[in-house]
Amino acid sequence: MKTLKYISTASLLFCILLLSPKVIMAEVTNIKLPDKFLGKFELDKSENFDEYLQSKGIGWILRKMIMMTSLTKEFKKSSSDSDTYDAFNYSIKKDTAYLSWKLGETIRAEGFDSKIHKITFTYDPETDTFYEKHVRADDPDDKGEVYGYKFEAGRLVMTLLPSSGLMPGDYCCAFNDGGLSLTNLFTVSSQILNVFIL
Repeated sequence: MKTLKYISTASLLFCILLLSPKVIMAEVTNIKLPDKFLGKFELDKSENFDEYLQSKGIGWILRKMIMMTSLTKEFKKSSSDSDTYDAFNYSIKKDTAYLSWKLGETIRAEGFDSKIHKITFTYDPETDTFYEKHVRADDPDDKGEVYGYKFEAGRLVMTLLPSSGLMPGDYCCAFNDGGLSLTNLFTVSSQILNVFIL
């Protein structure tokens, strides 16, 4: 009788371990992006952007040209499938489009640097933070960048996360919804930054 009980416990444990990833993935795919993250957001202010570009090896003249361009980000539900989203970056230099993605799934698309990126969008409901992770597909050593989006005082604030090789809040910019000036720039705390795991 004890042997049978032991086998049943082991079988149950095996089933739990086998099914856990499927259950976890089901929970991830059921998470929806809150409506407040959907819309167009214009760049209002940035901090340490020049330093960030310099750390990426971009020369002085090109950095100054980049600093003078405006940036608008747009997140919306995809018109092709109500369970997917689209993301757009509009700038004078280049526009990018990341189409038909689901939270937690990785897509491949061209980034601002004209290279193909593996891009993953996630949302953490506990911290109310929306994440965008980019890894260059053709570079096995690329650590990539992870951006966290969070609302503070009605503004969408994007912060480059430490997994990108910088300290929390080293690069931060704020977007408004089309004309309001930024009064309070929010830098995401290191506690929030540590929740992103893929």
